[in-house]
Amino acid sequence: MFPSSPPDPPADSGFTLLELLAVLALLAVLVALLYPAGKRVLDEGRLSTCLGNLRQLGVAANAYAGDHNGFLPTSLGTFWQRELAPYVGITPSSSGMELYGAEASRKTIFTCPFVAKDPTPRRSYGINYRIQQDDRVDGYQSDSTFSIQAPGNTMLFADSLSTSFIGIIGNMSFRHIQDRCGVAYADGHVENVSKEDALLFKTSKFFGGQNQ
Repeated sequence: MFPSSPPDPPADSGFTLLELLAVLALLAVLVALLYPAGKRVLDEGRLSTCLGNLRQLGVAANAYAGDHNGFLPTSLGTFWQRELAPYVGITPSSSGMELYGAEASRKTIFTCPFVAKDPTPRRSYGINYRIQQDDRVDGYQSDSTFSIQAPGNTMLFADSLSTSFIGIIGNMSFRHIQDRCGVAYADGHVENVSKEDALLFKTSKFFGGQNQ
């Protein structure tokens, strides 16, 4: 009678519990290392988009002024977003919700990608109210671009806090990384300014467009 064959070796059970825990710990370390870098890249992309939006709005406002005897879109009586929409390739719907902060506006240039950081995001950008107060036409006529004496220092659009109009620093939203705010100036350039710097801006220049 032949001797019985030896028992088969136990099947490989794969990772032991200890090895599995080691792998999970390594993955956790990798995620912790990669997350800040990934978030930084995402935030930089959002910042680039926002400043690009503001730059386009500045170009559109100046194109609008070129078609209206030098006058900017007014912030009184009608929404400036609706006046600028044709200049950025948007045909407003009857409701206009794609312009004024509703979900439909999320993928247009009227919405800052950082807007969700605001507690009550209703608007993304505001127009400078101080250069919109000329009373030549029933209080609803905007200023002429020719009346802006310091275009390189005068804010035209900026990130705003739930308002379409900005007349004081307190209406601006510093929701960008490092608590900064995107600003489009009347001469066409854009900046990402800190609140500390904004508080030092001279109101007569930054809002009023004056040399002094």
